[in-house]
Amino acid sequence: MPDVSIAISAQDSYSSAIKNMAQITKSFSKDMDEMEETLHKLNTNKYSLKLDADAALKEL
Repeated sequence: MPDVSIAISAQDSYSSAIKNMAQITKSFSKDMDEMEETLHKLNTNKYSLKLDADAALKEL
């Protein structure tokens, strides 16, 4: 009987794509958290400016 060798090769193309998607999602989440914090600060400043403007109108 002749000697027969079989070689099997597997390539994982999904793991790198999934890791890349996870990194992008993490980055997006961080950016959204920063944006939410900035919007909260802007909203607080807007309220403070409104109070200052109302006080200034009363003084006039």
